[in-house]
Amino acid sequence: MQFKLDGTTRLHLLLIVGATFLAFGIVMTGYFIADDTWQLQFCYRVFHGEPALVIGNFFRSYLSLPSMDFYRPLLGLTYLVDYALYHTNAAGYYLTNILLAASAGVLLYFIARSLVPGIARRRAEMLAISSALLFVVSPLHCEDICWISGRADLLAAPLYFAAMLAAIYARDWSGGKIRWGNYITSLLFFALSLMSKESAVTLPLVVAAMFTLFPQAPYVPEETPPEPAAEADVAPTESLVKAPLVDPRRPVKGPKSGKKNRKKAAAPTESVDSSGEGTDSSQEASERSAPNATAKSGLQNEDSAKLPLLTRLRQFVLFMLPYGLITVSYLFVRQRALGSFIGGYTGDMGQALSKWLLFRWIDPLNLLRISYPVSKYTFHVFGVNVDQLPIFAFFGTVNAVIFSILIVRLFTQKIDLRLTIFLVLWLLASLIPLVNLWGLDASLHNQRVLYLFTAPFVMIVPSLLFVPKTGDRPLMSKYYFRLTKNAEDFFSEISLRILYVLAAALIVVSALTSYTWVLAGQQVKAIQTKTAQIINSMPDGPGKKMLVVSVPKDYLGAHVLMGGVNMLELLEPPFTPEHISQYMIGFQRALVGPGEPINSTRLKLELHDLAKPQAYFWEPERSDYKVVPYEFPAADQPQSIDLPIAANADEARQPGYWVADPTAKGECKIVDGVKTMTFHDLTLLGGDGMLISGLDINPLAYDYLSVDVSMPRAQAASGLYVSFDDNTDARAPFKEEPQVSKLVQVTKQVEGSEMKRARLNIKVSHFGQWYSYSHIRRLKISFSNIRAIGISNVSLSDERGLVPNLFVRDKKPRASGEYFCDDTPLKFVVNGALVKGATGCLVQISKVNQSWDTFLTEEVNGRDNVVKLAYTVPLDRGVAGFSFDPRAYAENGFYDVRVGLVNDKNERVSDWSDIITLYRPDPHGARAAFCADY
Repeated sequence: MQFKLDGTTRLHLLLIVGATFLAFGIVMTGYFIADDTWQLQFCYRVFHGEPALVIGNFFRSYLSLPSMDFYRPLLGLTYLVDYALYHTNAAGYYLTNILLAASAGVLLYFIARSLVPGIARRRAEMLAISSALLFVVSPLHCEDICWISGRADLLAAPLYFAAMLAAIYARDWSGGKIRWGNYITSLLFFALSLMSKESAVTLPLVVAAMFTLFPQAPYVPEETPPEPAAEADVAPTESLVKAPLVDPRRPVKGPKSGKKNRKKAAAPTESVDSSGEGTDSSQEASERSAPNATAKSGLQNEDSAKLPLLTRLRQFVLFMLPYGLITVSYLFVRQRALGSFIGGYTGDMGQALSKWLLFRWIDPLNLLRISYPVSKYTFHVFGVNVDQLPIFAFFGTVNAVIFSILIVRLFTQKIDLRLTIFLVLWLLASLIPLVNLWGLDASLHNQRVLYLFTAPFVMIVPSLLFVPKTGDRPLMSKYYFRLTKNAEDFFSEISLRILYVLAAALIVVSALTSYTWVLAGQQVKAIQTKTAQIINSMPDGPGKKMLVVSVPKDYLGAHVLMGGVNMLELLEPPFTPEHISQYMIGFQRALVGPGEPINSTRLKLELHDLAKPQAYFWEPERSDYKVVPYEFPAADQPQSIDLPIAANADEARQPGYWVADPTAKGECKIVDGVKTMTFHDLTLLGGDGMLISGLDINPLAYDYLSVDVSMPRAQAASGLYVSFDDNTDARAPFKEEPQVSKLVQVTKQVEGSEMKRARLNIKVSHFGQWYSYSHIRRLKISFSNIRAIGISNVSLSDERGLVPNLFVRDKKPRASGEYFCDDTPLKFVVNGALVKGATGCLVQISKVNQSWDTFLTEEVNGRDNVVKLAYTVPLDRGVAGFSFDPRAYAENGFYDVRVGLVNDKNERVSDWSDIITLYRPDPHGARAAFCADY
C-alpha cells in the first residue's frame, strides 16, 4: 500500500486527529469508572506475581467474568501496556483510547479515497475528509472513548479498517492478480481484530460485497483531445455564484430510445473525469496509484470484464477462502474457550436484553437517537437538561440543506450507486452482531456497540453528494438538466462546508457529553477517597465497619460504579496502599443488576452489630456521604399503622391524611363501604397522585406500604411510584425522582364490576433509599400510563406477617454480601412463624448468574425460567431448615436463593424473602482475573 502524503492529505490527517482531540480530549482530566477497576485489578495482579492471568485470557472468557462470555485476549494486553506506562494515572489510559479513535478515523479516510479512484481527486478528498470527520467526532463514540473499559470497539476498529484497506490493495483489480504482501497483511489484521472484539467477524461479508460490486476499475477511455471548453466552464472560483446553474448548450430533447442509441450515448467522446474536467497528466498519475485505477489501457479493463463467469467465480472463492478459514478457526477457538459460538451477555443481563428485544427493534426513537445523538444530559454544564426536540430542530435544519443539495444532484447528474449500495450492505452486516444489543435510551446508554456501525452510516450521504457516475457530464448532456462545471463545483464546495459545520456542531456535543463522563469519574474518585478516609479513621476492632447502602451506578448518563465488586476494588491495591475493603459493608449486587434492591434483613443485622448504628449514602450533588443515624424501634412498636384518606376539606388541611395531588384530579368516595381516593384524567406520563405529610416514621420499624388498587378492566398495567423524604413543609415539592417504582398488573376481577381490584404489598424497605432518612415525614404515591384509578386501605407494616426471614448458618458473607461456597453443603434456616396459614416453605435456587431482582414487577406468571431447582420443605412451628446438593451450584458464577411460604393447598401465602447470593469459584481452581477475592 502506498499513499502520497502531499500537503492536502497531511492537512486532512491533521484535521482528523485534531477533531478527535477537540471532541474527546477533555476526558483526559477524568478518572476510572465502573468496570475500569477490573482492568486495573487485572494489571496489578499480573505485575505482582500472577502472569498466568494473561495466558488465561487466551483460553477462557475475558477476565473470567461471570455472565459475560467474551473472547478478547488482545484487549487485556493493551491495559497491561498502559499500566506499565501510567500505573494509576487515568489520563494515560484515556490518551490511548483517543489515539485509537483517531487512528480509526485516519484509516477510514484512506478507505474512502481508495474506493473511488475513478473520480476527480478533489471529489474523492471531499468524500474522504467529510466521512472521516463525521466518524471521529460522533457523540455515539463517547461511551467507547470516555470509558476505559469500552476500549474493545476502539481496538477492533483500526485493525478492522486496516484489514479492509489491505484487502482493497491486495488485488490487482485490472488483471485479477493478488498482491501477496497486502493480502497477508489483511488476513493478519483480520485475525487481530477478531481477538479484540467479536464484532469484527463481519469483515468477510464486507470484503465479499466489495469484491462483487467492484469487479474492476470504472471504465476510463483512452485520452482524446478535449473539446474546447465553454467560457462558463473555465470561470474563476470567485465567480462560481454568478455562473449559470444550467448549461445553456444542453439539447432541448432527451435521448432517443433503443439499444443502439443507448450504447452510443454511454460511450463518451472526450476524456473526462466524473466532474467533467479534462483528464490531465498529473490527475492520471495520481489515479493510477490507487488500487482500482486502470494499470493498463481501458481496452485491457474491458477485456478483464469479459472473463468467463466461472473464472470470476473461481477468483472470488480463492480470494475469500482464507477469510472464511480464519472465521471458522476463530469460532472453534471461541467455542473451546467459552463453550459457545455466540457468547455475549448471559444470565440476568442476557435475559434482560432479550425480554425487550422486539420492542427495541421496532422503537423509532432508536433511529432518531442514532441520527441525532444527543444525550438528555449533554447540556447539564449549562444547568439545563434539554429534550430531543430542540436538537432535532438544529440538526434537522442542517440535514434539510444537505438533502436539498442532494436532490439537485440527483436531477443534474448520474450517481454511482455502487459505492452507496456497498455502504448499505456494510451497514447491514454491522447489524448482525447487534441483534441482541440494539437500542438506545434518552441517555444513549449502550452506544458503544454501534462503533463499527457508524462508519458506513456516516459515509452514505457523502457518497451520494460527491461520487457521481464516471463521465456524468457527457451522459447528462442528453438530458434537460445539466449543471455547468462551475455550478457543480459550487454545489460540491457548499456541501463540504455544510458537512464541516455539522462536524463542528458534533464536536461541541461530543465535548459536552465527554465532560459528563469526567464528572462521573470525579464522583468515583471522591467515593474512593472519602471511603478510605473514613475507614482509616475508625479504631481497630470487631466493630470497624462502614455500612455503605447507596452509591450511584450512573451520573448524568455516565457510568459510576456498576456493582459491589467495583466498590471493593477501589479499596484494594493499586488504588489504596493497603487492603481495606473488608471494612466496607456494601449492599449493591456483586457485578450487575439494579442499583436499589438490597437485603434489608442483612442491613438490620449489621446495624445491630455497631456500637453507633448508622449508614452512609452517597450524595452526588455534594460529592460526599450523608451519614444517617438510626434508633431501633421500641419493643411495643405497633406491627402496622393505618394512613387514612381525607374524607373532606377539613381533614385534608390536617397532617396525617392522604390528599389528592393535584386536588382537582381526585376525590374521596365511599366505594363498597370503604373510603376510596378516586382519580380521573391523570397525566399518562406520571406525576399525579396522592400525598401525606406530618408523619414520623422510623424506617427500621416498617417495611411494607400496602394499598388496595382498583383499575378499569381494560387497563393492562400501570406504573406506581413511591416518593418520600423528611421535609416538614407539606407544600414543598419532591425534588428527586421517586425512590420506589412498581409495575402494577392487576388480574383479579370483581364480578359485575367494571373495575378489577387487588391488594398490593410494596416492600419499600427492599429499596436502599428507604433508609436514607432517620425519620420519614412525607409520602407520595403517583401513577403513570393510566387515566383513572382508585386507592383505599393504605397502611404501613413491618415484614413479620408478610415475608419469612432467610439466613445461612455458620458462615459469614463477604463485605459485598455474597457467600462463597464449595462442595460442602450450605445450611439455611427459615423463620416464618408470624405468617398466617403457612405450613410449608417453597425453596428456590436460580440458574447461574440469574437474578430475581432484574425486574421489580408484580408477578403474574412468575419467572420459572430462571429457577434451577425448587422444592417444598415442611415448617415445624414456623421454622424450617434445608440445604442444597452442591451439584445445584457446581458451575462457576453467582446464584440466588429465596424462599416463600405456602399453605396446605400449596398456595403461596407470603412475599418472597430477601435474596441470598452465593458465589461458586471456578471448580478447576482458576482464580477470576477481575477481582482477587473471586
